[in-house]
Formats: sequence, structure tokens, C-alpha cells
Amino acid sequence: MTPDANTLKINRIFWSCQGEGQQAGRPAVFVRFCGCSLRCEWCDTREAWDQGRFLAVDRIRAQIRKLARQYPPSLVVLTGGEPLEQPPDRLQQLVHSLKTEGRTVAIETNGLHPPLEEIDWWTISPKGRGGFGIHPGLIDRAREVKLVTEPGLNLSVVRSLRKQLPPDVPIYLQPRSSRPNSLRRTFALFRQTQSENIHPVILGFQLHKLYNIP
Repeated sequence: MTPDANTLKINRIFWSCQGEGQQAGRPAVFVRFCGCSLRCEWCDTREAWDQGRFLAVDRIRAQIRKLARQYPPSLVVLTGGEPLEQPPDRLQQLVHSLKTEGRTVAIETNGLHPPLEEIDWWTISPKGRGGFGIHPGLIDRAREVKLVTEPGLNLSVVRSLRKQLPPDVPIYLQPRSSRPNSLRRTFALFRQTQSENIHPVILGFQLHKLYNIP
């Protein structure tokens, strides 16, 4: 399908469990959108940069509905790529239609773009290529912040983000891979945050990699 006024570019729609953050272990239908302007070199979903097809909003809803019937109750997670690089009016249409069906909708975003309405759960994951910035409109919407321990992430960045965010929003430190060096670096940064009394900062993990699932 070629793009028209009622389509969004989708990499894939699938059922799994949320592997990260406060929702870890929760069953979820994932809508992985295509496209991301940051293209971090350590990204583990590179297939979502370019590989995708245009689907009408109604077809996306139908696929979500089918999976949610098979695996109830399921959270709907909008992810990518970067979902907020889709046309905002069409993305808002999708979110609104999911909410009218009574679904809980979460979104995972790098935090650089203006917010949508009606999202229940915001996971913000600032990236070094975006200057670890967060759009002002997302500061009070964030339910959790996930920081991948990429080069450039250090104690100063964590401290700065902690000051910007509401005090009860947790920051998760996430290794960029399962290699020993990455795990050690993540734990070392976590230890620094604790010794500097920066809270709440939580050592993150990835259930989907542990279980080898999508």
C-alpha cells in the first residue's frame, strides 16, 4: 500500500511481553513503527529504520484487536523506530480509536517530539544523538525514563535529567548489549548514582532478551 491521508508506516505488529521498566512482564501487543531520524549505532531494532509498509488506521486496529482477543488482557505499546515521527494527526487518530475500545496505550519515545493526547503511559528514552534532551511537553507526562548506557552517558547527564523530572519518576539504566563490558559499565554508573544519592535510579534489564522472545 502506498501512503495516503489515512495510513501509518508500520514495521510489524506482534504480541509479546513488555521486557523493560515498570511494566516488565506484562503481556502486550506491540505496534512497531518504521523510521527514526537518530539512528543510534548501537540500536537493536535497525530493521525499523527503513523496513515497513503503509497500513490504514483501520487495518492496524483490526490486527491489534485480533491479537488482543487471542491474548487478553494486553497493553498496547507504540514503539519503533520512533513512533512520534509518524504524522501526528494520524497517530492521534489511532490512539483515540484504541481508547474508545477501552485499551490501555503506552508509548516508547526518544522524547524529542511534542506529546500526543490520551496516552496512558509514557516511557521516555533520551539519546546521546538527541543531546539527551526531553521536549518540555513531556516532562510532566513521563512515567519512567530509560537511559541506555551508550558512550556519552555519564553521571552528569543522569544528574541533569534527575533535576528536570518530577521526583517520583524513576530513571532506568539499561545496558546497550548483553556483553560483559556493557553490563559492567551499566552497573558502574548505577553504583555512582547511588553513592551520589541520585534517586530513584534503577538498574534495568531486558526480559525479552533473557527469554529470547520478540
